[in-house]
Amino acid sequence: MKLYIITTAAPPVLDGIGHYTASLVEVLQKEDPSLQITVFAPDGLGAYEPLNGAAVRTDFRIDDISTCNRFAAILRSEKPDWVFLQYQSFSYGKWGRNPVLPRVLKEARESVPGMRLATMIHEAFVVPNSEFSVANLKRAVFHTWQKKQFCDLVQISDVAFCSTESWIREFNPWFPGKTIHHLPVGSNMPLVPVDGGKTEAKKRLGIPEDHLVVGLFGTAHASRMNDSVQTALEAVKKAGKKPFLLYIGPDAQKFGASIPPTMPSLMEGPFPGEEVSRRLQAIDISLSLFIDGVAARRGSFIAALQHSVATVGIVGGNTDSWLRDGDGFVRVILNQDDIVLQQGDTTFNDRFHDAVYSLAADDDLRDQYASKARALFEERFAWEKIAQTILQKFDDGK
Repeated sequence: MKLYIITTAAPPVLDGIGHYTASLVEVLQKEDPSLQITVFAPDGLGAYEPLNGAAVRTDFRIDDISTCNRFAAILRSEKPDWVFLQYQSFSYGKWGRNPVLPRVLKEARESVPGMRLATMIHEAFVVPNSEFSVANLKRAVFHTWQKKQFCDLVQISDVAFCSTESWIREFNPWFPGKTIHHLPVGSNMPLVPVDGGKTEAKKRLGIPEDHLVVGLFGTAHASRMNDSVQTALEAVKKAGKKPFLLYIGPDAQKFGASIPPTMPSLMEGPFPGEEVSRRLQAIDISLSLFIDGVAARRGSFIAALQHSVATVGIVGGNTDSWLRDGDGFVRVILNQDDIVLQQGDTTFNDRFHDAVYSLAADDDLRDQYASKARALFEERFAWEKIAQTILQKFDDGK
């Protein structure tokens, strides 16, 4: 089977979907060595490397959406069996606007007998809120064309995927006769074991062995509950342990704003995946603090599970049912899924404090949740299972 993957970037360019694509190519080829995979990524972002032997071609540019017209000619000429689009609107045009892309994919699909189109929706479109601000006005404007592009792409796709159940519940009714399938994202991080385990992982970072490491990974975007970090550190103190904050990512200043300067900490990044992996192994308790809850698309949460780190996660409106009902992490449920109403949830801080305290105070319990984290990763997020789901849906969609 000839498979063409259109993506937002490719390594060594630092791009989450690009690295996702690299991992996907590798595991798809392992699952089906007969696959002939070619990757298309935007020109002008940097020099790309072949992905596990698959060529990376640069036939379009984000800053010139008319270049997407080339796809139609390429697809008509080379006749792939499947085209697999990795979609995030802002990665295909300024302000997330690219009306050319759905049109040329539709034209090519209709003119190439037997060619099928699949779309993985990493981000559908921005959604404005009730706030009166210039930023929200922009979101409202962007929403008008981004939603149409999303709908056009799903409508012409033979197979469509989303990474969270909440999106599927929302979007499936929009497309009678179609089904958007659930496909968790895997981890973009390699697993690079540190000889000597957690003790050595801490030592190489200069973290005192007698400190309990509370860890955060990722960017400090608006959906993260950064103010709860201090509550976690206080819980560690109450458990009779010495807390140490380890942050891995580009936003040390934002994460550190609410942390007392006397708190022992190391906040650095970003790093290549190999170094992220080594640092994750130094963490005793990972915090996944999302205002809408952990979900099957949250890469930082998945990376903690992958690295067998006991994790405290928020369960909210976007949390998948099997995560809400499972036991792969210590769950703290928001009484209100609405961010405004959460301010009235007076019990949250106490419940979150108690969850962190329970792990900090009990080494055996922490070890149990470290094992549960890895088991959940293997069950739901292993790349092999993701690849098998994709290939099965491709087979069903022929």
